[in-house]
Amino acid sequence: MINVGGLDWTAKQSNGWRATFDLVQDADGKLKGSAKAGHPVEIVFSGTVNHDRSKVVGDSVLIVVDWASGSRGVYSGNLNLERVLVGVSFDEAHPGSQATWFSDRSF
Repeated sequence: MINVGGLDWTAKQSNGWRATFDLVQDADGKLKGSAKAGHPVEIVFSGTVNHDRSKVVGDSVLIVVDWASGSRGVYSGNLNLERVLVGVSFDEAHPGSQATWFSDRSF
């Protein structure tokens, strides 16, 4: 199981937005922490990682963020061969509008 906790990291999205995560991962892979989103560098939203839904399983990650704006962001990804997380993100209320993303560091 990969560990995405510890150092902050950023998901760079194809729509120009960036989400920076400050995560703690427990032994079972459950995640908690906080997130900030900006476009491209100005912080626009802050949020809390939903501990009940966010987790790591093997080389896959699911991060659900309850944004202060009232929306809920979903980030689903997998580790690629270069050990960079790549995936898709969307607002849970509008799942048809998606952006791809990749992590700014390897794991």
